[in-house]
Amino acid sequence: MDARVDMRGMAGWIAMVGIGMMATGCPPGGKGGTGPGNGSNGLVIPAGIPKLADLDKLRLVQRDALPFEGLVPRNFCFAPPAVDPATIDVDRSLFVHDRATLDAADFSLKRTLGKIAGDAVAAGATGATAEGLFRDLWDTQNPHASAATPTGAQCDDAGTTLNGFSNACRTIDGAQAKAANLDAEMATYRAVGVVNRLDLAAEGWKNCGEHRIVYGRQGAGIQRSFIIFEAVLPNPRPGCESGCRAVAEHWYQLSSVADPVDRAKRLEQLFYTGLPGYEPVVRLDHYAAKTTGGYSGGSGQIRTNQFLEQPWMLKEFKLALDCTIKPCVVEPVPIPVKVNPDGELWTESTVGLANAFQQNIVLPQVSSLGVDDITQFSYQVPLQFDAARSQPQSPGLHDHYFESYTAVPGVPGGFRSSLGTAAATATPALTDKQVVNRALALSCAGCHMPSSFNLTLASSIGPGMSWPDSAGFVHVRAEAVSGVHALSPALTSTFLPARAKNLASLLGDNVCFCRFRKVPIDVSRFEQVAFSKPPATLVDIRTAEENLKRQIDTELTRRNLSRLPDLAPETVSTGLVLDEVKAAGPAPTARSTALRTAVQKLVAGEPPRKTVTGHFRAE
Repeated sequence: MDARVDMRGMAGWIAMVGIGMMATGCPPGGKGGTGPGNGSNGLVIPAGIPKLADLDKLRLVQRDALPFEGLVPRNFCFAPPAVDPATIDVDRSLFVHDRATLDAADFSLKRTLGKIAGDAVAAGATGATAEGLFRDLWDTQNPHASAATPTGAQCDDAGTTLNGFSNACRTIDGAQAKAANLDAEMATYRAVGVVNRLDLAAEGWKNCGEHRIVYGRQGAGIQRSFIIFEAVLPNPRPGCESGCRAVAEHWYQLSSVADPVDRAKRLEQLFYTGLPGYEPVVRLDHYAAKTTGGYSGGSGQIRTNQFLEQPWMLKEFKLALDCTIKPCVVEPVPIPVKVNPDGELWTESTVGLANAFQQNIVLPQVSSLGVDDITQFSYQVPLQFDAARSQPQSPGLHDHYFESYTAVPGVPGGFRSSLGTAAATATPALTDKQVVNRALALSCAGCHMPSSFNLTLASSIGPGMSWPDSAGFVHVRAEAVSGVHALSPALTSTFLPARAKNLASLLGDNVCFCRFRKVPIDVSRFEQVAFSKPPATLVDIRTAEENLKRQIDTELTRRNLSRLPDLAPETVSTGLVLDEVKAAGPAPTARSTALRTAVQKLVAGEPPRKTVTGHFRAE
C-alpha cells in the first residue's frame, strides 16, 4: 500500500507523498507454530520487510510534507508567561479520577459508543448503534460457531492467530456480546478516568496527542474488566505547535477550577462537542483504520484489559468503517498490540523473524533503550513483530522476554554477545539483561504487572533503577474509595510529575502564527499587513490567520488557482472500500478474515509514531 499524506484540497500545488511499504504476513507455504530458525511463529522473513532506516525516512517525509509551520519572526509570535509545574494539579489537568467530576456530566460508555455510532450513521452505516458496537467488540473473543454476529472479525480467523501469533478465544469475555440486555451489560462499565496524553502528540505536531476515557466494570459480585478509548486528536494546523495551544490551555485551566460540575462541563465540551476550531475527541475517525495516516500520523485505538477469565490479558482494536458494500458497516477489528513484540522473538536465532527483530530492530536501538531517564527510554517496533495480546499473568515465553532471551545458549558473535557489548556502551553502562528488561517494561504486560517479571527489583533496568509498580495489573482502580479511583504508584510517583513538567514546558513555548508552508504566490505582503501589530494573545493570532487565509483565497481565485484547505473541522467520516473484503465475498468466515487482514495492512503501513517528547512510547 502507499502511505500518503492527505492534502485535503491542496492537490494541484502540493505533491502527494507516497512511499511503498510491504505489510508482512504469512507468505505462501508459510506455517504456524514455533521453529528455532524461523522466529516464534514459523514465518520466513520476507525480503521487503522495512528496516528502521526506511521507516525513519517515511516518518520524516510525512512530517516535512505537512501543510503548516510555525512562523518564528518576533512580530509574528508572543511569549506567554512561564508556567510553574507546581501549579498543575495532576488530578484535574492530567488524570481526572474523582467521582464528583465523573458523575457531574454524562461520560457513560453508552454516550461514547453512541457518539461513534452517530458518526458512522452520518457516513452511511445506517444500522450502527451503541449496543451493536459494544456487542461486536466483545464478540471478537468468540469463535464463528458461537458468535453473536458471525460476520465480524472472530478469534478463530486465520487458524486462531493474529499477525501469525496465537490469538486464543476467550468465550467468558465473549459472553458479554450475548447478554440478554446489552444496555444493562454496557452500564456495568463506568468511567473511572479521563486522561490527558498531550505528551503523545506525533513528531512535527501532526496531531495534538491522545485523550482517553477509561471504563471499568463495576458492581456487586461483578468481575472487573476495562475498556480504554484512546483517541488521537488531529491538529487543525498540522505541522505547527501553536495549532494545539488551545487544547493545552483547556486542560491546564482545569487545575484552577474548584467546582467539579464546571470541570465536568469543560471536559464534556472537549470530548463530545469539540473546542472551537477542533473536532471532538470522541469521533469515529479518531479510533479508526484509515487509507492514509493523513495529518494525524495515524488514529488512536481501543484497548481492553480483560479479567473475566484467566490468564489476564490486554488486547487492542481499531474501528473499521467498511463501505465495500452498501449500507456501510462499522465494527471493531482486533490488531496486534503495538510495541509488544512476541517474547520468543528474543530467543537467539540466525534466520527468520526472530533474527530480523534482533538484528534490524533491537541492536540498532540499544542507545534509545539505554537513555538514562525512565520516562524517555524507548524503541520503535514495526507492527509485523507485535503479538496478538499481552499477558502479564502466569508469564511464559510469549511474554517473559528474559526467559526467552536465555532459553538457548548464545553463540560467539551472536545476538546475546552483541547485545551485551552494545549495552556496555550506554551511559551509564547497562547489562544485556537490563536492556531486555527495559524493552519488557515498555510492553503492556511489563508496565501493568512489573512485579511478575522482577522489574520492580533494585537495578532491574539500570544501576539503581527499577520500574515503578502498578496498582495490581491496573493503573487506575475500578472501585472508588472515598469518591476517588486510586492511581498506581507508577503514575503518582513518576509519570504524572513528568507529564506536568512537559505540559508546563509546552505552555511556556512561544505562541506563533501558523503559516502555510507552500502557497503558489508570494504572501509576504499579506503577512506583514496581518501582523503589522504584534499579537498579544492566541485569539489575535487565530483572527489574523483566518483573515490572512481569506485574502490569500481571494487572490488564488482571481488567478484560477486551487484554494487553501478549510481550517474548520471535518464533519463526516470517510468509509473504506477494501479490495480484500470485496474479493472475499459475503461468506462470514471469509469476509471477517479479509477485513482483519485489510485493517492490519493499513495499520502496518503507518510508521511507528515518534512523539514530540522524542520517544516511541505507545503506553
